[in-house]
Amino acid sequence: MVEPWRTGITTYDETNIWIRGYEVGSLMQRASFAETIFLLHAGRMPGREEGKLLDAILISSADHGPGSPSAATARLACSGNRGSVSSAIAAGVLAIGDQHGGAGMAC
Repeated sequence: MVEPWRTGITTYDETNIWIRGYEVGSLMQRASFAETIFLLHAGRMPGREEGKLLDAILISSADHGPGSPSAATARLACSGNRGSVSSAIAAGVLAIGDQHGGAGMAC
C-alpha cells in the first residue's frame, strides 16, 4: 500500500489526486486549463469574469506570427542546432524583450 501524501496544494492516495480539495478527474471534466491554474495559485476557482480574462490572456499570447523576434530566433536556433527543439524554445524565450513580450511586464 502506498502511503498517502499531502502538500499545501495537493493531496494524493492510491486512486485519486485532489488539487485544493477538487478531484483532478472532476477538474478535467468541468474546468478549463486557465481555471485550474487560477485554482493552483489563488486557492479558489475564478469567478466568471476572472475566467474570461484568463482565457483572453492565454488566447492573446498563443501566437505572435512568424516575424516576431522570439519566433525568428527560435527558428534560427533550431535550424543551426540540428533541429533541437529544446534549444530552440530556450532561444525564443531568451529573445523576449521590450519589443516582444514587454507589455506583459508593464501589466
